[in-house]
Amino acid sequence: MNTTAVKNSGTSLFELAADAVVNDDIVALKNLLSTDDELIRAGSWREHSTMLSHNVSANGVEAFRQETPNDGIEVAKILLSRGGRRM
Repeated sequence: MNTTAVKNSGTSLFELAADAVVNDDIVALKNLLSTDDELIRAGSWREHSTMLSHNVSANGVEAFRQETPNDGIEVAKILLSRGGRRM
């Protein structure tokens, strides 16, 4: 995670949510999505601008997030139910 992100900023929340997706932390993901309605439509602050849905499978961009969640179907359902874009 970007240690320069300001705590509770949009950047910090996005990074926490991306980590929750990769780590199958469904409780944290739901809590973060409830905290900020725009988070589901946000893109990463990084050059690639990926959305949370890119992290449901290895995103092909960030070496540290080259993981596919064990419960990727449930994670994808949560993201789609909150308005995430289909890829």
